[in-house]
Amino acid sequence: MCRHLGWLGAPRSLGELVLRPEHGLLVQSYRPRRQRHGLLNADGWGVGFYPAQRPEPARWRSSRPLWGDASFASVAPAISSSCVLAAVRSATAGMPIDETATAPFSDGRWLVSHNGRVDRSVLGPHPAAESVCDSALLAAHLFDFGPARLGEFIAGVAARDPAARLNLLVTDGQRMLATRWNDTLSVLRAGDGVVLASEPFDPRFGAGMRELVGVAHAHLRSALDYTLLIPSKETGIRRFCLWAIGLAVLTLRKIEHNPRFTAGAQVKVTRSAVAMTRLLTNVAGRSDGALRLLFAQAARGLPLARLSDLRRARPAPPNLDQATVGEPEHALRRSYGNTGS
Repeated sequence: MCRHLGWLGAPRSLGELVLRPEHGLLVQSYRPRRQRHGLLNADGWGVGFYPAQRPEPARWRSSRPLWGDASFASVAPAISSSCVLAAVRSATAGMPIDETATAPFSDGRWLVSHNGRVDRSVLGPHPAAESVCDSALLAAHLFDFGPARLGEFIAGVAARDPAARLNLLVTDGQRMLATRWNDTLSVLRAGDGVVLASEPFDPRFGAGMRELVGVAHAHLRSALDYTLLIPSKETGIRRFCLWAIGLAVLTLRKIEHNPRFTAGAQVKVTRSAVAMTRLLTNVAGRSDGALRLLFAQAARGLPLARLSDLRRARPAPPNLDQATVGEPEHALRRSYGNTGS
């Protein structure tokens, strides 16, 4: 499994996108956070970008670990582009370790990065493949099929190889397509463009997750207030609401402690916690004071947003043209003359 990143927007340097972020590809090459297959991405790296006034992309690839390439580190801050596709590689077992097997792959117009694995037997050989590795074969077949039909292509490959991990970034310099198939994909909307990546590289992600937990916490407090308006003699409906509120608070605690979870099982409330929630709400179900005390204890330490602030008018989001987002495909297209898309 590899890690990759795509940028579409105003010109940014390769250093700013690949090397400088707190948890960018440089750090992900030796300490990925969300990678479920493999511990390191030390089998090579590659960067593709579109120079100004030139339709075809340029590429810089290596079979060495990114952290050991001093030449790239010295030059990357001096190269800028409005469209960049970069990757660090963890080679599939049995695949060659050389730069021709390292993403991004290209047909002269499009760039493709594959994060995952696929059975080469379902793809078949291809004379234009840059390498015999699975990712290079996948890219060559995609170029023939038509990169603009990425979602259709991935669905067909997945039908032939259900165990495949098919997470791709594809660009022609003017639009960027992405699939998330059996792994993670993060989207960051910046003021001057959009980042698509295997995992977040921006420290604002943590702050954003805390804000979301705080908003949910505030709404659960309101839900408790409304539930306590139900007459205490109506024990059935009160218990039904209180159980849901209690389990939601416990789930928020799990998310607060593990904000970078990648699967629901990682923040799932245990059976014993469910049983204890039911027991305590049943015992205290007729006492508003006891229920408020239980809620305060369960929610202790969680961030809390002010709903009055959230209801104020928000500034308009960046003018980013985005096609329908869904599985398996995300599509982003730049509007000419608008560097914020």
